[in-house]
Amino acid sequence: VASATGLAAVRKWLLQPTIADKLLVEARTFLEAHARQVGASFRLLVGDVVEELQKCSTPGTLVVVGASGADTLDELFFGNTAEKLVRDIAGPVLVVRRKPSGPYRNIALGVDLQAGCARLASEVLKFAHEASITAIHAYQARFDSALQRAGVGSPEIDRHRAEALTAATKEIREISLAASADYFRLHPLVERGNPAHLIVERGRLLGADLLVVARRSRPRLEAFLVGSVAGRVVSTADRDVLVLRGPTPTGA
Repeated sequence: VASATGLAAVRKWLLQPTIADKLLVEARTFLEAHARQVGASFRLLVGDVVEELQKCSTPGTLVVVGASGADTLDELFFGNTAEKLVRDIAGPVLVVRRKPSGPYRNIALGVDLQAGCARLASEVLKFAHEASITAIHAYQARFDSALQRAGVGSPEIDRHRAEALTAATKEIREISLAASADYFRLHPLVERGNPAHLIVERGRLLGADLLVVARRSRPRLEAFLVGSVAGRVVSTADRDVLVLRGPTPTGA
């Protein structure tokens, strides 16, 4: 999808309308060549990138978008499309940052331990049943900050955190059992910290070739002001990211 706004800007500011037409021809040639290589069909549309992809997709459609490159064409035709798609497209979105070398073999799966995590893990296992899957969870010990402000000693706080870590690990084991009938199919990795940062950094250290996160339904204003874990992972990861649709969190 070529951005109609971007093309209009080229025509207005460069004062050479034919340049925009040449960019479209170049894009069509590029698409045709790559489609021929993989045996796919192609369409070149002009309009709002996200809106056009919304029209072409359904909740069951996997939208694949690239997120690399630094030339004029990439900026004109891509922009921050990936983050917008993650926010607005109804179905799953795969953001590709690396040239594929085969099936995904090492997957880092972000889990928040809310409703739907077993279904999320099950969906990943369907397309990557032979992959090693590490379930990453950023835990928060309840009342942790309040205990520190109240002057509770470090041993008691450490015990409190250890209990939270053990409980989260147990929940991941139960998710693994529900998704695969195997208590040990998912490898739990539980740490305190920011969820998006933890998923990106631990995924990098693990050498994961794919990060998987779920986008939870949130009020649009809240998502705009606060952002989302999925959006932050997409914007900061240096490897492929698959964003699946999760159910609305309890109480949201």
